Parts: sequence; C-alpha cells; structure tokens
Amino acid sequence: MNESNADKDFFALGTAKYKSGDYEGAINFYRKSIATKEDWYSYHCLAWALFRQNNMKESRIIFEKSISLNEYWNSYNGLGWALFNSTLFSKAIDAFRKSLKLKENINAFRGLGWSLFRTKQYSEAIVAFRKTLRYEGSDENEILSIYRQLADSYDLINKKSSSLRTWNIYFSYSGLINKIDPFIGLERTYEQIESNKLEQITYNFLDNGFEFSPSYQIADDSSLKEWRHILYLHIPKCAGTSFEQPLRILSKLLYKLQPKGFTNDLIDNYIVPEPIRSKYEVQVLRKKIEFSTPNKIKSTFISCHGVSWNPLSSSISKAIENAPKVLVLSRNPKQRLLSQVRHEAFNYESIDKLIDYIEENTSKKNSELNNIMYKYIFDVGLNAIESKTELEKRQILPNDLDDMAFVDISDVSSKMKIRSAYLSASRLPNVFQYSKLNDSLSRGKKLVKQLNEDEIKYAFNRCIELGFVEKDEAIDFDCLHKRTLSKINNFSFDNEHISNIHPLTFILSKESIGSIVPTKMFLENPSMFYEN
Repeated sequence: MNESNADKDFFALGTAKYKSGDYEGAINFYRKSIATKEDWYSYHCLAWALFRQNNMKESRIIFEKSISLNEYWNSYNGLGWALFNSTLFSKAIDAFRKSLKLKENINAFRGLGWSLFRTKQYSEAIVAFRKTLRYEGSDENEILSIYRQLADSYDLINKKSSSLRTWNIYFSYSGLINKIDPFIGLERTYEQIESNKLEQITYNFLDNGFEFSPSYQIADDSSLKEWRHILYLHIPKCAGTSFEQPLRILSKLLYKLQPKGFTNDLIDNYIVPEPIRSKYEVQVLRKKIEFSTPNKIKSTFISCHGVSWNPLSSSISKAIENAPKVLVLSRNPKQRLLSQVRHEAFNYESIDKLIDYIEENTSKKNSELNNIMYKYIFDVGLNAIESKTELEKRQILPNDLDDMAFVDISDVSSKMKIRSAYLSASRLPNVFQYSKLNDSLSRGKKLVKQLNEDEIKYAFNRCIELGFVEKDEAIDFDCLHKRTLSKINNFSFDNEHISNIHPLTFILSKESIGSIVPTKMFLENPSMFYEN
C-alpha cells in the first residue's frame, strides 16, 4: 500500500466492503482512512455504515462531524434518519428540512413526512408525503407505505373523502386480491417424510430459535379446510408480528414469482393485505371484498390492528359463504401492559411527560394502554365505522367467544399447529422462520433509552392504579386457551406415520428477508438454514 495514498486506499476498501453489505468491514476501513487523513466524505460514509449497523448513537455523532466540515445534503438526510430511528422526531424534522434546503430529494421528503406524522403535525405531513409521490422510480413498497401514511393523515384531520380516495388508490396499487399458484407453476407432488423424523427436525429448529410449520397434503373433506380464512386480532405486545409477518411476506413473494403469461385452472384468489389500522381502510376493504370478487376466494389472512373487526368479519363471511376463524394471541395482562409502558417510554425524555401521557389515556377510547385486550376481543370502543348506537346494538357477549381461537404467546406448539392448518388448507408452502421477529429487546437496542427501569415501573404502577388491566384480567384466558387447545389437538396431519408436505419451503431470515427453496433441498441439510 502506497503510504502517501493510504487514506484513499483505505477509503476504497471501505467502499468495496460497504457495497458488498459487509458494514462492519466498511466501518473498520473508513476509520483507518480517517486516522490517516481527516476528510468530510470519509466521515459521511462512516456514518452511513454505522447507520446500516443500527448504531444510531454514533451514526448521529459522525454525521454531525461530517456536516461541521461540509454541509452536504445527504449528510443532513442521514442525520435525519438516524434521529428518526432514535425517536428524536423534532430534531429529525430540522435535519430533513436542512437537507431539502440544499437539495430536494425523495428520502428527505419521506423522512420529513414521517417525522411530522409522529409529532402529530398531520397537515404538514400531508404536504411532505404528496411531494414524495411526485418522484418517479420509487420502490413499490415505498409508494404503498406513503399512501398508507397519507391516508392515515387525512383521517386524523377528519378529511374523510380524501382518506377514502387515498385508500382506494392504495389498494389499486397493492393488489388486494391476488391470483396465486402456490406451486408457482411447478409440479404439485408433495414430499414424503417419516412423521417422527419431521417432528425431530422441528424440535431441533426450536432449540436454535427457529420455527418450522409444515404445509400438509390434506383430504378435501378435512375439517382443516375451515382454517383457510383467518381474521387475526393483533393485540399490541402479544408477539403478533412473528405470527403474521411471514404469511404476508410469503403471499407477496408467491405473487411476484408467478410465471409471466402463466395460466392455470388451479390458480386461486388469495387475500393477504398489510395490517388494517384505519376505519376508512376498513370501509374500502369491505367494499372490495364484497363486490370485487366474482370468483370464490381460496384463502384469506387479514390482521386487524385497533380497528373494529366485526364489519370485516361480516364482509368476509359474505364473500366466502362462511365465517372466518377469528384468532387471538394473548398474554398475561400485566406483562403485556408493562411491555407497552416500556415501549412508550422510548418516546419521552422525562417521567413527568410519560405520566402525563398515561393520564391522557384514561379517556382515549383507542388507547393501547387502557384494557386494550378487552377492547380488541369484544370490539368495544375501537374506531368503528358504525355509530355508537349501532355498536351497542351488536355488542358481543362473553359466550360469543366460543367460535374464537385463543392461544397464549408462550404456547409455541399451538401457534405452529394453527399456522400449519392455515398453510395446509390454503395449499401454501411450508414456512421456516426466526421465532422472534421484531423482538422488543433487539429493537430496543436501536433506540435511545431515556428513562430508567425504576421510572418505568413507577409509570406501570400508575397504570395499575388507573385500572388499566381490570377488564383484561376479568377475561378467563386459561379457560379460553384450554378450549382452543382441545380443538387443535384433534388436527390430523399424518397418514400412517408418513407426512406429505408441500414441495416448496418459504425461508424467512432474522432480517425478514424471504426466499423459497425446494423442500427436498431443505430436508437434505436443514441445519444450514438456521446456521446461516
């Protein structure tokens, strides 16, 4: 290495590592380049590499160092995103605006919109989101994300017609009802494996932090068929992401991998949208389900996040001529509440501000703190489309929970059985996934912890004093879990000690990156998938 050009050589090696995705290696070489000779652009690139490694704290420091040497638009943009990911939204707004003042760019407009949204400046967020949509060449997922945020912003400033119009545009992009061949044009011969061997493989995966949910070949008259359509109530802090995310990513990937020009009588309609969060989104979705499906729907998986789910259940029932399974993953109410308080604490710089937020939640009808499990399960006080009178008329009674499935988040076996039932009935590929997607502990490492544990426990105790778990604890979850368990234990997947499983397997990594491989290859060396 030429000593006179050592900084450039180290920088070039760092850039090569960055482009290959080896961010740790890039960081090492960028540091060496800076140690040899300070340069604003080396700091800029080091900051982005740290950002990619989710080291937001140091990334912010290095972006600021780069900016002190040269006010570059993309350094302000990077600083804005590092601040956003640290939940420092007001500071992020300032950084994004400085980036846009130097150069208008889609990333800063997007970041500005999201930061304004998180600080409840919805009208200004709408302006930023609309400017984002002017740019061509955006990734389809980014476009869909912007339309969702835009629709939510209109909703929050009570612009109903604008919100409905935006949701319609969103669903025209997202392809709500997709025609999918779950075998992507390949032979439909299921793989045979001894049931004992399959069970052994499954437990080996669990020991390594992964779950394998086989999709079995089942008889046409099987009772498992009723699991083709699931309406999932995603209660916050009940590990729902790990259950629902693989099913959504799988559906998208299968649709993307459909052979061009391929037609087959066995292609079916599948409905697996992004999580449903808005009352106006529900309204548009209901119409599309009820009036835009002339053919029968093969499979449905809809996840409700804080919206009234009864209207959706009714619309799905009309479309499939049967009631969907309503599934709830639940948790000890106090444990759930403590997890929610700990999550909210990242957004507050002082315990006083967190307590003020908690006090406000005593009257918020859609609070994620105040008896949220009761509200979700009984569909009470959510942002329903119906009037309050109509809501009271169709109030669900406790004995109406008989047709719902309840599983405790610690019951991994039952979750896997239900996932297998859905996959089998829908003829979708097997699913192999990391067990704790969006894990709160790993996610917390990326955020700036501003309150200590004693303060968090103090806030939690205030929630208890305000009665935030009284209705949740009145629900007999043990009874509900046992009742569901007795039903799913009757599932019959095997045929005389031999299991026939789907010829394709969907792999979802810790980073939520999905791929599909032949099951035969997967079974030949299954350990390579969790080791890598």
